[in-house]
Amino acid sequence: PLPMLDHQHWFTIADVLAVLTAQGQATMWAQPGTSLPNWQNWMVLEGSSEFGEQLASSYHELTVALLPKRFNGILQNSHFRDPSDWGTDTSAVYRYLYATPPPTGIP
Repeated sequence: PLPMLDHQHWFTIADVLAVLTAQGQATMWAQPGTSLPNWQNWMVLEGSSEFGEQLASSYHELTVALLPKRFNGILQNSHFRDPSDWGTDTSAVYRYLYATPPPTGIP
């Protein structure tokens, strides 16, 4: 096995977002920490360079986070990955969100 740094030296999503500026145009995702079998391919939006770490996102923030051609980083099992490693593309979700205006009352 490859030697690894002690856990205390690992970067978190908050660490990465703290050093990114809005010009970085990066969206950070994480794999849910659950052993449930149907969640292994899901990712949770953790934040973006424009809005920082978030527990919830507005419609506008989602459309920004899902813009095509952005850098997307995934924290999976304590390792950062690029979703393009799996051929993942957020542009289809972005096109759906952008083409469908939010219902009245949703920011």
